[in-house]
Amino acid sequence: PGQVSFEVTNSGALPSRSGLTVTFLPSMTVMNIRPTLGSVNGGTKVQIALAEASEELTLTCLFGSSVVYSDQNDGRYRTCISPAGLAGTIDVVIMYGDDEITTKNSLRFQYIVDPVIESIFPSSGSGIGGTIVEIVGSHLYGEDLMCRFGVTDPTDGVLVTSSLARCVTPQHEVGTAFVEVSPNGVDFTHSGQQFEFEPAPMVRYVVPSQLVLEVSGPGSVVGVAGANSGSIITVVGANFAKRDTLSCRFGLQATVLARWISSDMIECSVPAVSQGNVTVEMSNNGLDYTIDGSQVV
Repeated sequence: PGQVSFEVTNSGALPSRSGLTVTFLPSMTVMNIRPTLGSVNGGTKVQIALAEASEELTLTCLFGSSVVYSDQNDGRYRTCISPAGLAGTIDVVIMYGDDEITTKNSLRFQYIVDPVIESIFPSSGSGIGGTIVEIVGSHLYGEDLMCRFGVTDPTDGVLVTSSLARCVTPQHEVGTAFVEVSPNGVDFTHSGQQFEFEPAPMVRYVVPSQLVLEVSGPGSVVGVAGANSGSIITVVGANFAKRDTLSCRFGLQATVLARWISSDMIECSVPAVSQGNVTVEMSNNGLDYTIDGSQVV
């Protein structure tokens, strides 16, 4: 590939001196473009993947009728910045000079309205990660929806509806982090919503660890007998947060709100539970409970 001079001769000895050149194009095939969707406001970095490495050449990307020139990446890849466009899907054509480059498949790009995050729940969780966060907003979109907490690597999200998505928090140092989503893994929202990563709470023991329960029928408990009626237990541990969502769970289902006393002590009212040993766990955000196994008998 490249330019060579082009001259003609009648005798084979003295060629003309026209100064014309002929350009030989490299053999190129476009495999795909990614991402295949982006904002109606433009600005998406669209990567063009060539079948083989090619020399440093600038390509032309046609987004519908809008012309954009690629950067001059070495190797198999080029990048074009998408122009602004109307919501909908358009054809994309890749050219070198005046010639259209062969594509393995038809190239399509979808313009979408920018997603917006309005709220998140919960807004706090353990720095260990694993908290399922619900993202509420509008124009949520994309089979390749991604979530990002602060500067951590993006993770896969789950799109439920155009107004609801779910993200799982990664492991993160203690502190706050902005929560953003992306419909294409490239362009992220700028919502300003923050998630607070906290030290993981733990339960050491509960006081008292034994209660006399009033039984009504085989295997069912409706309350606490005599002087223990409406008993309060004290849960001792660490990293308890003073939040409205602070709660205790008795067994696998019975949950009650807790009263915060200090970062290592809370109080919980005993609900109706089944007779026998009951595991008591606590949660700072009302969703993620400890698994320390302290029991009330």
